[in-house]
Amino acid sequence: MKNAAKTLFTSVLVLSLALFIPGCDEYKNSSDTVQQDQQETMLKEATAQVPMPGITKWRERKMFKLIYEMRDQEITTYTYAFSQMLGKFVFIGRTIGYPVPYSTQYTSPSKAEWRTGSANGGYGWVVLPQADPNSLFSPASSDATYVMMKVEGTSEIFPFYCEDKLSTYPRPLPARLVVDSEKLDIYQRKTVETQVPTAPSPSR
Repeated sequence: MKNAAKTLFTSVLVLSLALFIPGCDEYKNSSDTVQQDQQETMLKEATAQVPMPGITKWRERKMFKLIYEMRDQEITTYTYAFSQMLGKFVFIGRTIGYPVPYSTQYTSPSKAEWRTGSANGGYGWVVLPQADPNSLFSPASSDATYVMMKVEGTSEIFPFYCEDKLSTYPRPLPARLVVDSEKLDIYQRKTVETQVPTAPSPSR
């Protein structure tokens, strides 16, 4: 009985290999695989003739490290929105740190799961979207931004959501680049007045 089972197992194994090997040869000889091999040969030749750049100061890497470290500090910043109509920046308020895109996710946006018995009868690892800790799925991209806004005259802060493009600086911008608040109030009042329809005169 054991010999019969062993013989059956060997036969199945040989048959599987016979079916699998031609498939491997077909993939190995496909046009995509041939092109990949040719491309790899060309890249090796290019690397041999043109070596890596002779970088010794690593200035950009050091600068990026400094940017990371400064972003990690709880510093007071000044946030503005640029007015295309006025051609200047409009001061939004004092903020903490720098803006964070609305599409930023707290956790990894995807996860891998092992699936068996799929619709096509196959199995393997599949990549699936992963929800954030609030059980919601963040968008892949967004124009909106969050920034922590300070409440003037208090120690309170709150998340400020804005769909306009924001610019945040560690120091206030020069006055020549910023819309004067009084002029802005006058401009806004005039804009509202022009948009409010005039009441029709009573008929006699």
